[in-house]
Amino acid sequence: MDKSWMQLKDRWCSTYVEGVRDFLRIANNYVGQGGKIRCPCKNCNNVYIRQPYEVKQHLFLHGILEDYSPWIHHGEPSQSRDQNEANELCEEDGRGDRDENPYNDVHEMLDELQTGTFANARAAEGSSSNPPNVPEREVDKFERSLRDAKCELYPGCENYSKLSFLLKMLHLKTTHNSSNKLFNGNLKLFKDALPNGETLPKSYYEAKKLMRELGLGYISIHACPNNCVLFWKENKDLQQCPNPDCGASRWKHAPSKRKKIPQKVLRYLPLKPRLQRLFMSSKTAKDMRWHKDKRFQEENRIRHPADAKAWQDFDKKHEWFAQDPCNVRLGLASDGFNPFGSMSNSYSMWPVILMPYNLPPWKCMKEPFFMMSLLIPGPDSPGNDIDVYLRPLIDELKELWETGVETYDAYSGETFQLHAAVLWTINDFPAYAMLSGWSTKGKLACPVCNKDTCSLTLKNGQKQCYMGHRRFLDHNHVWRRSKKFDDVMHIEKNIMEILQGTLLNIEGKTKDSVKARLDLELMGIRQELHLQRVGDRFLIPPACYTLALPERRKFCEWLSSVKLPDGYASNLSRCVNATTSKISGMKSHDYHVFLQRLLPIAAHGFLRKDVHTVLSELSYFFKQLCSKTVDKAVLKQLKKDIALILCKLEMIYPPSFFVVMVHLAIHLPHEVELGGPVQYRWMYPVERFLGTLKKFVRNPARPEGSIVEAYTDKECMTFCSMYLRGIETRFNQQERNYDGCQAELGGVFSVFTQKARPLGASTYDMLSTSDFKKVQWYVLNNSTQAEQVFYINDIKNGGTWQVVQKTCPRNLFDVSEKEEREDGDDDAEVLIFNDEPYQQFVPNDPNEVEQVDDRGLSPLNRTDIYSEHVDADVVLSRGSSSLLDDDFINDEVDEEDDTMIDYNTDDCSDGEDVEDSDNDSDDDSDDDTY
Repeated sequence: MDKSWMQLKDRWCSTYVEGVRDFLRIANNYVGQGGKIRCPCKNCNNVYIRQPYEVKQHLFLHGILEDYSPWIHHGEPSQSRDQNEANELCEEDGRGDRDENPYNDVHEMLDELQTGTFANARAAEGSSSNPPNVPEREVDKFERSLRDAKCELYPGCENYSKLSFLLKMLHLKTTHNSSNKLFNGNLKLFKDALPNGETLPKSYYEAKKLMRELGLGYISIHACPNNCVLFWKENKDLQQCPNPDCGASRWKHAPSKRKKIPQKVLRYLPLKPRLQRLFMSSKTAKDMRWHKDKRFQEENRIRHPADAKAWQDFDKKHEWFAQDPCNVRLGLASDGFNPFGSMSNSYSMWPVILMPYNLPPWKCMKEPFFMMSLLIPGPDSPGNDIDVYLRPLIDELKELWETGVETYDAYSGETFQLHAAVLWTINDFPAYAMLSGWSTKGKLACPVCNKDTCSLTLKNGQKQCYMGHRRFLDHNHVWRRSKKFDDVMHIEKNIMEILQGTLLNIEGKTKDSVKARLDLELMGIRQELHLQRVGDRFLIPPACYTLALPERRKFCEWLSSVKLPDGYASNLSRCVNATTSKISGMKSHDYHVFLQRLLPIAAHGFLRKDVHTVLSELSYFFKQLCSKTVDKAVLKQLKKDIALILCKLEMIYPPSFFVVMVHLAIHLPHEVELGGPVQYRWMYPVERFLGTLKKFVRNPARPEGSIVEAYTDKECMTFCSMYLRGIETRFNQQERNYDGCQAELGGVFSVFTQKARPLGASTYDMLSTSDFKKVQWYVLNNSTQAEQVFYINDIKNGGTWQVVQKTCPRNLFDVSEKEEREDGDDDAEVLIFNDEPYQQFVPNDPNEVEQVDDRGLSPLNRTDIYSEHVDADVVLSRGSSSLLDDDFINDEVDEEDDTMIDYNTDDCSDGEDVEDSDNDSDDDSDDDTY
């Protein structure tokens, strides 16, 4: 039968109408109880059962599932089974011949697992002969699961089998993280309520054994307590560490115990079967080809890692790998966390997580597709010995790269040799040092600048600062010869923490301390900010980048009044204490929102123009950088902008401000050019995943065991939930603020049928005909400009003035797919700039950072408020009598860029221009817009 009509976008053409008529003609011969059938529209997804006329309306309003073929829920046989087997896969709603196997909620899943596990050998149902080259253990597991799938829940039950009922119970337990005791209580209640002859297990332990038949499991590997070696492979029979400097015993000293207890255990979750399962399932096999089959590549846009340079260069170097779209590209993430939360107990365990990048953007970097490969035990961080624990994973990755593993692809129905490669790692800056071996402290902390890192040890602050960003400017820039200069998630967090601490003058967090002022004096710069001795005290001139106490209180009051969309950030008012003018308890994502959304408004309300301008430019830089869609032309401009922005900051803030995390911002545009949008490489999804692992700890004495057991259970149920019907899973659950079903209005576009739940008392008003026509005209003529927005009180103008903030829904992706583009639509997109709502404060032109001449800035001290006093003894105790060394640039390294030498010399010579490696490429790309 011709099913090409299912791919049509015009749902009112004659071909589509005829196709719907043919579909209903077949489905009406396969109705269940009450004459209802399953609705295959894009909203119902074959989950909801409706009357045929309702299904017809849905197919015209919402469209049919394009990949729903064969129509196994509406009487059409499967391509890989005969008619009787197809009937068994239908829902248990009274349709078809139910005598042979009436419990088919999980038969589709079992069939795909059987086919994938046994490769091309498909055993007939009920056959006892083992397919060739298949371990007998695997055959036994499948046969036990199949028996449970056929077993009645109780005599005469037509809706559930033993396995389908238990899977749904276990899914609810895993989803809501309920206790084993509650599950046992529910089992006892159901056993009492069901008729005699019910087949439910007696306890969670027995139910879990049934579930483990469908799971992937893990391997426990003993480790030396001093992180020297794993008792694995060639060391598996040793009883003590082979390292002559260690010699620690493999076992705990517990002579009263019969069974030996290892001192340290690494949990290893093999990668190969988890990758194979992604291709075994028809629910995910097609998506694993998305990057090749459906991704539409635009020359000047980066929407997916496959559009970026690293992926493309990898394909050029390894053409054999790129030829098969099923070969998997992986990212590797690792970070330590305390499983006991904020408790005083110091504990650090390190999971190693892999995520496949073959998937489309709306599935990539999502928790259901994360694969935890290792759980490195605590209580101490492995440090540089993390390589010891990575060995099982590295060996498996080598095997996947060199020889691969035979895998069944449910989408093509064929087997292939699966290969995999790790493109990059995802981690915070301290973890980068552990994984790479590069020290992230000291003079050469920047791994990109390497030996060209421009750093200085402050004499009084006793810390390293990283300045000299004018060397990244264009060669002919006026500031390049001036002598007046002094993981995205964590960089944003650290930069915002520094800005916030300095702005509010928070003790311990501000970079404008007494020591910073003494360093300015030693360096001979910013004389207006030097400490001034008056008798036995010193005056601290107030700086233009800090707020006075009344301003800090006003700032905190404004921040506590900010209202953000639900789920956009945490409740910031809980982090603010207006009485003490302090902010605490903000999370990394709160700093992310503050930097990109709130900082420009706050800076404009309190700081003078040159200061709030550069902070607004810094905010917009990160806002563009964090876009889901990256424009290469804008990325090229961002590389120039960030260098100028950091130079402006150097003109304003003290040297102690420029820690290595501030310096790393200079390299972010180049990383986007290499790896694609930051959403595929930042730590937010990983940190959320670590939060999920924390919830798994039920036994504080064995946190690693609790986590890995709960993780494997959830991993199994996540896979099974893709097949479960009639129950809410993470794949079909409604959005957070879902207000109800769509109104059933025939002939009306679905976007105009949304229901909303009113808040507060309802009021009604009648519009006149003329007013209604005006409103209708306005809506229709501005519908293309509709965007999601929220409003923030304007702290500068006060009153009812508000600043409009445009935002994009988290699950909305501007991604084109190949089959959706018609012939002749390959031209470049035309950008339409919509009219902005009026607001008095408009940020600087986002496409260009404001250029400043070389005449310098106004004095950086404030004359409108009084100076602070500090005792002379305190200043003298913190000061340093030594003069500033002439080693602003490390004299251990031969520097070629004379812009660095200019910091310490009075003569500027025309030396050779040396650009940073991140600025060498002409093909730059990174645009981020919300």
